Amino acid sequence: MRLDVARRMEHLAHATATMNVVFASSTASFVASYPTLLLLRDNIQHHLQCGRPVPGYALIHRIAEPPLRRSQKTLARQLWNEISLGFRGLAELRLEQLAISIRTRALLSGVRDLPPVRGTTLASVAGWSVPIPMEGKSTLAEIFSELRDGLACVTRFGTESGHIEVVTPRCLIR
Repeated sequence: MRLDVARRMEHLAHATATMNVVFASSTASFVASYPTLLLLRDNIQHHLQCGRPVPGYALIHRIAEPPLRRSQKTLARQLWNEISLGFRGLAELRLEQLAISIRTRALLSGVRDLPPVRGTTLASVAGWSVPIPMEGKSTLAEIFSELRDGLACVTRFGTESGHIEVVTPRCLIR
C-alpha cells in the first residue's frame, strides 16, 4: 500500500510546481490551491486567533508557512480537527470579511524576502486583490468548501489512521 501512495505522490508532485499543495493518505489524494490554503490560514488567524498565530491551529500554520521542506507527514486526525474547527468558525462570515496576511500578500506578489510581520487585514479594507476565484460566492464557507471537502476525503473525516503526506510548492522565497 505504501508503494501506491508513493507513486500517487510522484504522479501528483508536478502539481506543486504551479502553486498547489498535495495531500495524500493510503486511500486518497487531493490537490489544493496553495493560495487558498494560505488564505484559510490567514482567516483563521484573523478571525479566530485575534490576528496572531496562537496555539490551536499548529498544523495549518505549519503547512501554510512558506515551505522549508517540500514534503512532510502530519497526523490525519489532527489536521481534520483543525480544518473542521476552523471551517465552522469561519463558515458564516461574508465575503467582505475575507482576510489576508501581509506575508501572504508579499509571497503571492513575488517578493523575495518575506516581512517578519505576521499581521492580517481585511482584503476589502486594504484594497488588495485575492488570487482565488470568488465569482458567485458570498461567504467564506463557499470559498473554502473545496479545500474542506478534499481534506475530508483524504482524512476520511478524521478517521484515517496514522499520517498523511503533504507536499508543498517549491520555496518561492530566499
